[in-house]
Amino acid sequence: MVQRGTFGKRGVAQSVPAPRRNKSWGSEPAVGFAGGEPAGAIAAGPTGGWEVPAGRQGSSDRAVSEMEMASFIGPNWGKFEAAFGPWSEGRHAFSWNWAAFFVPIPWMLYRRMYMECGLMVLAVAVIGYIAGGSGSWSAAVVAMLAKPIYFMHAQRKIGEIRKAGGSPADVAARIAAAGGVSPVGAWVGGILMFAAIALVVMAGLASA
Repeated sequence: MVQRGTFGKRGVAQSVPAPRRNKSWGSEPAVGFAGGEPAGAIAAGPTGGWEVPAGRQGSSDRAVSEMEMASFIGPNWGKFEAAFGPWSEGRHAFSWNWAAFFVPIPWMLYRRMYMECGLMVLAVAVIGYIAGGSGSWSAAVVAMLAKPIYFMHAQRKIGEIRKAGGSPADVAARIAAAGGVSPVGAWVGGILMFAAIALVVMAGLASA
């Protein structure tokens, strides 16, 4: 289902996934996804609309509306929605992501969490080197933390886009473009994961 949102005074339409509830996450009202004048905005000029100067739209600490989050996440938003609510309210409810359990690297790259994936691989390598073992436990840890990590990733990206400023329609378009998924990332992650498993198997055979 798609809901048409209206941005600015001239009514520029943007298609985003329709959320089931109208709420925002964080401590302050969200900016830019409702009609009328956003807080701190100035008139954009003869073309109409509202412009929020850079640095005045907030940061990653501002509230993230459900519509913004749905637009950023894109495909399968409904599978994440239930987990994001409790996490944003400080209730660390248990969640599980089967895709992140079976294919953690491809899943993270598919969701465009490149930095988080790199940090995860580095952490597993360091812990495995110090404590020994294959690091197979890491899949379970990633599966349990996948959704909260993705929420924080999305919140940070949306905050950075807001802080850069622009019209509500422009901010909405950049939020949608920054999120979504990367099929190429999933393929690259699959190749990397296969190569890592092959190296572990070969190392085990060599030491046998």
